Amino acid sequence: MAALPLNRHLVHTSTWSNPKSRAWDLVDAHPLNQQVDVFLPSATPGSVGPLAREGSFFYAMRVSPLALLQECLAKPELRYYATLKNAPIDGANTLGLFPSGHLVLVLDHATYTQFGLIGEKVATASGEALHGRRYRVVIELHAKNMVDAASAFRARVLACVARFPPLDLLLCAINSRGSFQTIAITDANVDDDESVRKRIEVTSQVQAFADIALPAHVSSTTDRDEIAAVYEWLGLVACRLLSPLPDEYLSSYASPIAETTPGRAVSLRWRGLIPDTLVHTAVEYAKKQVADGSAPFAAVSVWGFPDSVASWWQKGHRRDHGFQLEGANGYTILCLPHDTYCIIQSLGAQDRTV
Repeated sequence: MAALPLNRHLVHTSTWSNPKSRAWDLVDAHPLNQQVDVFLPSATPGSVGPLAREGSFFYAMRVSPLALLQECLAKPELRYYATLKNAPIDGANTLGLFPSGHLVLVLDHATYTQFGLIGEKVATASGEALHGRRYRVVIELHAKNMVDAASAFRARVLACVARFPPLDLLLCAINSRGSFQTIAITDANVDDDESVRKRIEVTSQVQAFADIALPAHVSSTTDRDEIAAVYEWLGLVACRLLSPLPDEYLSSYASPIAETTPGRAVSLRWRGLIPDTLVHTAVEYAKKQVADGSAPFAAVSVWGFPDSVASWWQKGHRRDHGFQLEGANGYTILCLPHDTYCIIQSLGAQDRTV
């Protein structure tokens, strides 16, 4: 069996003031996130209070896609985020709902032919075998033919989606002011004994590093190998190990950073269904800490859902997520002095990039 192709890392360096800067496009184009880490050298838990108090909430609920669509169509002023829970994109029918108003369904051959909605065939690990084919259907909820209650297309979409059984979803909604909204969907397709609606708070977990060996030199002029070393080092920091594990059977690991300097740092972490708005706030805070001279550099690392139906969504164009298990679907923004930054996008072998 041939080895799976490796992840790739796309590196982009620019300034925040550059009109062609891609940093904010990247944040806005990655709406479905499961973890965000902010690393701030020289900081203390007491100094990061404003950022540590940031948070949100989402719902884990069992609901039919029909009830979800009806909820979204009834409240077009809200931006909905949803991803299916525990449904591998290459092994089950799955869906994603994006704040742009696009509902994306990835269906197997039998379900696709049963629904009768027009879509496109997507690449899978199963190749061209009929039973392994998968199809993507994209429904734009804000389109005229979906907004019009008398539309024949809307009626056909609702009739098709009604064939979906209730599913376990992670879901949140935000209004035009950026406030998170309570979601209470009445679903006649879910029995009372099956009904699950759990509100989950997303709060920061603050980890202080009182004594840590920081990279001595991090700047926009750093070469590719040094950027790769810093990126790997940030992955080590994300493990949050304050001391070596006393286990002689564990493999040893050497930091890739050649030159270090002693210091202190703070790491803040959020986990759950995290929308792009919270990531935007985190990047703004990290950027300001470096600009004010409070930190020599700062890093915001974002992990997407490996089985989400799209990696990025930029200017109306979907960047699809690959089917291979190693697809990383995440990125890191290094905030650097002199108004500069460096982005490292972590992509699967077939993931599309922004």
